[in-house]
Amino acid sequence: MYTLMITAPEGTVKHRTLLFFGEHPREMISVELGAHFLKQLCDKLLMGDAQTISLLRAHEIYLVPIANPSGRSLLEGGDLCVRSNAAGVDINRNWDIEWRQGDEGDKFTQTFPGDAPFSEEETRALRDLMQEVKPQLFISIHSGQAAILTPYAYTAEQPSWMSDKWSEILSKLSQDCPACTIGSAARVLNYRGYGTSLDYAYKRLRIPYTFAFEIYDGFRYYNRLLRHQKKAKKEEENESNILSPAPNIEEALIQDSGDCFRIFNPTKRESLQFELQRWNGILLDAISRVGREL
Repeated sequence: MYTLMITAPEGTVKHRTLLFFGEHPREMISVELGAHFLKQLCDKLLMGDAQTISLLRAHEIYLVPIANPSGRSLLEGGDLCVRSNAAGVDINRNWDIEWRQGDEGDKFTQTFPGDAPFSEEETRALRDLMQEVKPQLFISIHSGQAAILTPYAYTAEQPSWMSDKWSEILSKLSQDCPACTIGSAARVLNYRGYGTSLDYAYKRLRIPYTFAFEIYDGFRYYNRLLRHQKKAKKEEENESNILSPAPNIEEALIQDSGDCFRIFNPTKRESLQFELQRWNGILLDAISRVGREL
């Protein structure tokens, strides 16, 4: 696992940002954004862009471009649906914050949280990095929705820190992404995620600004496909006049490699470039706005 840090040598006050890309391998656009973001910063820094130099004089930006290397190897081997690491553990359910094996203990599911908190080398390495860097801003980048998420993921309760500063930053970021849903992860996603890096960063390490960005909403395609499949199944049952238990269509679709790719990633180059450019701007905006509040 590699960590990269980019900054400008001048400047005295350095605000620290930590970015995780690729915790879930099938969300390939996350890794693409990390590479795009780093290249844009480096290119502009080398070109002498005044705005970029000013930002990097005040900030140290740490990037983990592939947070799940063993899972990435499975993806590159052809498993486009893989969410876990090579051991079958969802590393974004393996953090020591409201970790619950009982709720997601099936080793055959994509959200298996491991046998114990920090059982996986990936989460231990990411935890150690987070503790070493001590960032003021942490962002984990995912896909599958269009959303800017805040803690908590494990409960629908709102954190007590939702200050005017937070509200102002979220309001400005929502202008960058009008189609995005803004709010706490559990409420926006409508399910509870236990043992996440998002909640660990905020609740355990007290990182003042913590987000998860969901940067591509492929479930619009998924929902259309689901309706089509259910309609076809109903017509088939009507023709045969046989009553049988309804299949788990959602699980069947999510296991198909072609559908996995479409759900979590753009399929056209122009769509990919649009999302990369948009979220590159949102990342820069978040870093600069949080820096002004510190």
